[in-house]
Amino acid sequence: MSEGIGFSSNLVVQALNMSYSMGLMHQPAVRREQEARLRAWSGAAKDATSTESSGTAAARPVNTWFGSYGPSDWTYGPVQYPHVVQDFYRANRAFIGARAC
Repeated sequence: MSEGIGFSSNLVVQALNMSYSMGLMHQPAVRREQEARLRAWSGAAKDATSTESSGTAAARPVNTWFGSYGPSDWTYGPVQYPHVVQDFYRANRAFIGARAC
């Protein structure tokens, strides 16, 4: 994500993740990177919104797309590590809007 870029208040971020897929999310380093990227984009979208009556910007979730790009995605993610996939979505519920896997 580029720092210092201003976004309009009607921004809807759609993130297609092709660098690391859901099949690799069981690796702690991959998960940390994905969560950091997701939260950074959510923060950029939040900063672009107008302030509510409380004076804070409204939350702007990111629409995520995690694809199945190879054998590790078809087995590791949803089959061998379903608890990791579930935990990722639970832990990031405030930052995720629509999702596709």
